[in-house]
Amino acid sequence: MGMTTNKSSVSMSDSLIQLYDLRHDTEQIGHVQHATLHRDGFGLVPENGFFGSPTWWSAISDGLIPTIEINGDISRVFMSGHNDYAEFEIDDGDSKTSWTRQLSPTDNDTLTDEEKWKLYHEGNAVRLQYVKQKFKSPSPGFEISHCVLGIWVRPPGNS
Repeated sequence: MGMTTNKSSVSMSDSLIQLYDLRHDTEQIGHVQHATLHRDGFGLVPENGFFGSPTWWSAISDGLIPTIEINGDISRVFMSGHNDYAEFEIDDGDSKTSWTRQLSPTDNDTLTDEEKWKLYHEGNAVRLQYVKQKFKSPSPGFEISHCVLGIWVRPPGNS
């Protein structure tokens, strides 16, 4: 693993439920791959393999593409854009960062999407892993994409 940002309320031994797993988000992978191949000015630079490919996942596993992990608490749940874009904020004890609320199938699906969606709740412990990827056509302030690999939340009462 690469860089880790930790808040003391979340540890590796905590009982977390995975809400999002990019490996199972074939729609997201397909959109990024299509943009990379077929849209001028869109998509990601395939430096260590094509996004979502076995080569790309191996580069992540081998550390060629560093994984960044944030551990903290959900400090805010909100809608942005035209009140149509679901986001949440993580407070890791040092800083606050905003991320898209995402759901996908996971390896251990025991909850419905509705039950998972409710776990994006202020005060719940959260872990998020992501990698940085370069955009094919960067613009000022938008040179790097933060590609979320997984999101885990600890429900209340599971400490």
